Amino acid sequence: MGSRPDPDPRYLLGMIRIRRAASGDLPAILDLLQVSSLPVEGVPEALPRFLVAEEDGRVVATAGIEMGSGSALLRSVAVDPGSRGSGVGVEIVRQALRFASVCGAESVYLLTTSAAGFFPRFGFVPALRAEIDAKFPDSTETARGGCCADAEAMVLRDLSRILQPHRRD
Repeated sequence: MGSRPDPDPRYLLGMIRIRRAASGDLPAILDLLQVSSLPVEGVPEALPRFLVAEEDGRVVATAGIEMGSGSALLRSVAVDPGSRGSGVGVEIVRQALRFASVCGAESVYLLTTSAAGFFPRFGFVPALRAEIDAKFPDSTETARGGCCADAEAMVLRDLSRILQPHRRD
């Protein structure tokens, strides 16, 4: 196995907490998405299904899900530039996938223009864009000519491996 860098000690000591987003988190989430060049359309409406990672009272990462029939759309995954590389992005995605499973998702889709290399570690593979458009016709993420019109589509069809305890090799 290849050598992995040591995780950020802040994360190991539990100083970063992942929790469900509250209405008061919306401005910080929107700021984080804008800094990350991600769309903000539809975030207020989807806020009840957003998670945030918080460090010292400051939002350092976010991820949201939108639910469809038996599926979830993972959206708005963003990490503060100062916290990138700490492991918080991996953990917030893992928690968002668990959240999707608890909400009834059997598969999870996503659209990305810049992070296609990040998601295969969770088991995501390329998907047909038409599949996502059909499952989430009312999402701002799938709107024709919208923010994600040129995004790469990916899917995770087996959530069981995400539900297993995470091993740090």
